[in-house]
Amino acid sequence: MITRDATDIVAVAGGAGSVLLALVVWLLVTGRSRAQALAERMTDELRQSENNKNALFENMSSGVAVFSVTVDGEFVLTALNRAAERMDRIQRAETLGKRIEEVFPGIAAFGLLDVLRRVWQSGVAEDHPAALYFDERVSGWRETFVYKLPDGSVVSMYNDVSARKQAELEQSKLNRALRLLSDCNMALVHAEDEYKLLAGICRLCVERAGYLMAWVGYAEYDPARRVQPIAQSGYEDGYLEKIDICWADTERGRGPTGTAIRLGKTVVNQDVLTNPTLAPWREAAVQRGYRSSIALPLVGDSGGDPRTLGALTIYSRDVDAFNPEEVRLLEEMANDLAYGIVTLRTRAEHAAAKERVAFLAHFDPLTHLPNRLLLRDRFEQAALLAASEKSMVAMFYLDLDNFKQINDSLGHDTGDKVLVTAVERLHRCVPATSTISRLSGDEFVILLTGMRDSAKIANMADALCEAFVESVAIDGNPMNVTFSIGISVFPNDGSDFDTLLRRADTAVHNAKECGRNTYRFFTHEMNADALDRVRLTSGLLDAVRNREFILHYQPQIDIGTGRIVGAEALVRWQHPVDGLIPPAKFIPLAEQNGYIIQIGEWVLNEACRQAKAWLDSRQAPLVVAVNLSALQFKRGNVLEMVSLALDRSGLPARCLELELTESILLQDVDATMSTLRGLKRLGVKLSIDDFGTGYSSLSYLKQLAVDKLKIDRSFVRDMLTHADGASIVKAIIQLGHTLQLTVIAEGVETEAQLAFLGGSGCDEAQGYLFSRPVPVGQFVQLLEKAGSASS
Repeated sequence: MITRDATDIVAVAGGAGSVLLALVVWLLVTGRSRAQALAERMTDELRQSENNKNALFENMSSGVAVFSVTVDGEFVLTALNRAAERMDRIQRAETLGKRIEEVFPGIAAFGLLDVLRRVWQSGVAEDHPAALYFDERVSGWRETFVYKLPDGSVVSMYNDVSARKQAELEQSKLNRALRLLSDCNMALVHAEDEYKLLAGICRLCVERAGYLMAWVGYAEYDPARRVQPIAQSGYEDGYLEKIDICWADTERGRGPTGTAIRLGKTVVNQDVLTNPTLAPWREAAVQRGYRSSIALPLVGDSGGDPRTLGALTIYSRDVDAFNPEEVRLLEEMANDLAYGIVTLRTRAEHAAAKERVAFLAHFDPLTHLPNRLLLRDRFEQAALLAASEKSMVAMFYLDLDNFKQINDSLGHDTGDKVLVTAVERLHRCVPATSTISRLSGDEFVILLTGMRDSAKIANMADALCEAFVESVAIDGNPMNVTFSIGISVFPNDGSDFDTLLRRADTAVHNAKECGRNTYRFFTHEMNADALDRVRLTSGLLDAVRNREFILHYQPQIDIGTGRIVGAEALVRWQHPVDGLIPPAKFIPLAEQNGYIIQIGEWVLNEACRQAKAWLDSRQAPLVVAVNLSALQFKRGNVLEMVSLALDRSGLPARCLELELTESILLQDVDATMSTLRGLKRLGVKLSIDDFGTGYSSLSYLKQLAVDKLKIDRSFVRDMLTHADGASIVKAIIQLGHTLQLTVIAEGVETEAQLAFLGGSGCDEAQGYLFSRPVPVGQFVQLLEKAGSASS
């Protein structure tokens, strides 16, 4: 289309008469119009392209910031898209034209400023890998791409990858926990020692899982309910020495570890700075970089009885370090650890029990000496060697003298201490090649090998006796301990273990009968005596049933007047074959087998009956003395028995005297004292037999209002030949009179003894000087003779 102006120009040119000029003018005018149209179209397109670029810039999901660079090398923000505004919580209107450090305060720490400078200088684009950006407005993980525009501007394009990084971190934690769980299970499989297991688990928590510190504390089930650190690994710097944790419901027990133990539940502390229960330990924890922690209870199940053993506590340098999935895996590890602890303990208990069974099969638990089984094995080996060497094996059978009295009077704990102390002394005086064995409570056997003659065996027996001349100290108190020893010799007295042991036992009985604290070699005559004891023991039951016992009476004399004032009733056994058997021969057997209770009851009733008969036939009352054994007090109802005997016989209680051994006063003291007080209330007299030979107690004598002390015959025998004997007798007499007691001496056989006793103030005496124990008929004659003499 030709414009009006163009037509006019062509007309003018044509009017001038030049067709060619008109054509040229027409072309010029037409080209200008087209150029103008093209320019207008290009401007429209450029404007549309700019709009598109702006739309693209503004709607990108990535944040974009454009910086120009000043001549001083400063980066100035020239453009910022909406995504950047959103991510950085800033407004373009407030930030454009400002230096980069003013807009993004965390840029230097983020590491991006150096990247911007390198790209501006080199023109080569760079990726800045994911890093944590933070300032006072925002924080998060970002990935950044930096490039340079042709005009020299530098562009930073970045994305917030915090969600991805958090997912990676969570997965890393899970992988860490899974790896730790696997490693711990391997440690559990190979564990043999509890402490090493705990230390290993703590080490794995630090070295393999990357935690800052881990420790295991066990719960003390004491009043304070303390938590005792057992194992630890990682950076601790004295922390466990200062924390003073318990699991009681108190301030120092309400922290994560104490609460986990008390409640048996996992406790997670995600921030040391904000958790109020961490107040007692916050300063120490912060100093060491502990920002969060988890306490995992170790709950063991032994025999269906769940019990919290302690806790595994783990510390992290990060806040919010423990997510739910990680906690679940750590709880699984703690449960496995608790199971491992219980398993190790059970295994250790089984091993200890097995060792204990093996030990008890061959050794005595108190003294740790070989028992009979091991002794037999040692003998078999020693006998084989002796047979090949033509030597002897000596078997010493040791029986601790008066040990039953020690046990009954001072208690079994003291008795055990006596045994252990005696064994220690035995070890010091026998060769190292010998064997000391404990057979039973107070019986021991010593095997001596390589013996060539009996003299050396006797020397060893002498040495054993000498070793116990000095008293032993028990709880700081001196105590006399002696052994009776029986000796048998291989091969002379037998070739097998049982025979030698039996014959050594026979010999030890003979040693006891000879006064104890001595030794005897076995002889075949002893064997006959042993067989006789077995025969008598078997006949005692028939003797009790058939009433084969009779009483003999020994008069007790008033030294001042010479009158008979009492009689001691002494039992005899009228054996259907052996005839009259003295008490020394069967009373010990009766005590060993318990028959002494029935025999003693018969003696008491018969003595009361006879005393009542004498009382009825003469004007002056006669006191009859009856011995009571320790076994009667221990197993019999003494008070009831005495009361019934007095009722049946009609004998006044003042005419009955009960002779007690000193050991009775010290066995089951409370019960014994109660019985003796009951006897005093009945009105009977109490006498202490063999005074000075046992464990005398003046306080008991005062409490019981004892009436009489009897001086033992051994003191009477020695008082004229030994100064010590005379001093002892005088001391007993003086003591008795101080306590206002009657004093009687037994075993008086000579006029000289009687004169000494009388001169020392002794009140009464009995013994062969006056009469042996005699049957009732002969005793009546003594009474009649004494009565006619006094008249």
